[in-house]
Amino acid sequence: MATKKTTDQIISSWPDYKQSAFLEAWKFGWRAGSNKRQATEAWDRWITQENVDEATEGARQYCSRMRGNPYIKGMAPWVNGESWNDELPPDKTNPQAEEGPKTHCPCGQVATHFHPEIGCNRCHSDKYSTQFFQGQHIPYRVLHASTLNDAGLAPKEGETTVDWQYRLKEHTNRRLGSLLQRHTAGKKTADGMAKKSRAA
Repeated sequence: MATKKTTDQIISSWPDYKQSAFLEAWKFGWRAGSNKRQATEAWDRWITQENVDEATEGARQYCSRMRGNPYIKGMAPWVNGESWNDELPPDKTNPQAEEGPKTHCPCGQVATHFHPEIGCNRCHSDKYSTQFFQGQHIPYRVLHASTLNDAGLAPKEGETTVDWQYRLKEHTNRRLGSLLQRHTAGKKTADGMAKKSRAA
């Protein structure tokens, strides 16, 4: 009974061009857990002296563009699909190549809104996000800042963002605790009145 060749034996049986190209391509960064035995068998089946350069370069570009993408293929499925003939995925390392030049807001940030005029999230919100309050439309940021100031919750001079957020959280927890206590007390009173009503 013939003994099945090991992965290393298969690779060592190849001509130099095929061996060196495989060992190079195997290191390109395929899907985690890629099976080397399956990749070896696929390379053995599909790679010839005529297509080895095209396949190796195609593999390099594919892995480079798919780096960090959870949908990157393993080497065996890529080779079995003769994927060096496929169109390459978009180059995520160079967004300009895929999306073209970006439009910018007058403040310099990348624009995210284009109507009624070009602007980033912040500038668009400052200009168009309003709240109707006491008979007039007030920019949301202005109203929000005024509300925080009236409640004594505006950022204090020298206070870090983390300290300010902690103070807001503490205030919220106190308010919630107070509301829960009132709700619980009201529920007890209502329960007591119901019991008295049933007793009568």
